[in-house]
Parts: sequence; structure tokens; C-alpha cells
Amino acid sequence: PKSRTFRPTGPLNRHLLNATGTLLPDGRVLVTGGTDWGSGTAEDRQTYEIYDPTTGRVTPVGPVPARAVTATAVLPDGRVLVVGSSSDSVNDGSLRMVGHLFDPKTGKVTRAGPLVADLSAPNAVTLGDGRVLILDTHTVHEILTEIYDPATDTFHQTPGGTEEGWDCAVPLPGGSAMLLDTLLGAASAFDPTTEQFHPLAPPLFAGGWQINT
Repeated sequence: PKSRTFRPTGPLNRHLLNATGTLLPDGRVLVTGGTDWGSGTAEDRQTYEIYDPTTGRVTPVGPVPARAVTATAVLPDGRVLVVGSSSDSVNDGSLRMVGHLFDPKTGKVTRAGPLVADLSAPNAVTLGDGRVLILDTHTVHEILTEIYDPATDTFHQTPGGTEEGWDCAVPLPGGSAMLLDTLLGAASAFDPTTEQFHPLAPPLFAGGWQINT
């Protein structure tokens, strides 16, 4: 960032499309999901990968169930919740959502408690109380949001309150989160205490933006 330049690092083990990168507490980066187009056919990832900036190397972790679309959230104890669906399930409508926990200290991947609903394109944000808010970023006119509680390893659905199709969620000071709909330019605040959504008005911007957080 000081020189504002890019330099190549160690290559990933596979050519990936739509992978998710998550910064770990120890400074390494966890790469999850994505579709491998290197072979000329779409194959969902069956491994995670870890990038170590001190060595510039990328090492695989797994095997894990194949997932093309993933959302991740770092828990207070350093583990990472990974929620995802396969590309086939997104395309044919038979969604198969699963959650896993990655422990960067041991390198092990374990199954998390089952989700309540199947979300087509999840997004996730860690709340101030350590729980994780998970939302369906491609749902319009129907709210599909869940909360994962690492203390009990359970998911539960939250009550609705808006009709937006959320693109991303951003943590806010105080432990709440802001949800953005970049198509409509709308935003709502999520209160983790009441588990309610509160629309923010007026719209923040004109629609059609793609936001990465």
C-alpha cells in the first residue's frame, strides 16, 4: 500500500472463478469456494487454500465438500465459518447449503450445525456479540436471513422486515451491521439485540453498483 503497486505471489493450485478470500487473525489468507475453469469445465472447489504472505506460498487444506459460492466470517476465537452452495444447486434450483468451521491453528475443517434454509448466494458478517448474520444476497421480496451462534453451534432464522435483495453486509461500531442493496441503492441497519431490520432513508445512491467488503 505504501508504493501502491502490485506484485505476483505464489500461484494458487487451481484456476479459480468467484473464490472468496478471508484474512485470518495470524495474517494469512484463507481462500474458499470458486469454480475451477483450468480444465475447461466448471468444477466446484473441494479444497481450501491458505496464502502465507511471509513465504509467498499457497498450500491446500482439505478435502472439503465441493462448494462454488461461499460466504465467510471470522469468529472471536479465530475460527472461520464457511457457508456455501454448489454451482449445480444454484443453477438447477435444488439448493444444498452447508456450513463448516475452519480452525487456522489446527488446519482442520469440521461440520457446523445445519442451516435452516437454503440460500442461493450467501453473505455473512460477524456481529459484535460474536454471532454471525447470514443473508441471501440474491433474494428479492423475501427475507432469508439466519444467525449462527458459535456458543451453541446452531443456526436460527431472524424475523423479516424489509423487501430488499441484499448484496453485502458491513459491520458497524457497537456490534450492529448495515445491509446494502446495490441495485435499488437502499440500506438497512440490523439490530442484533432485537434481531430486527431498520430501513435507512433516503436511498444512499443510485442503483447498479457492485460493492466488495
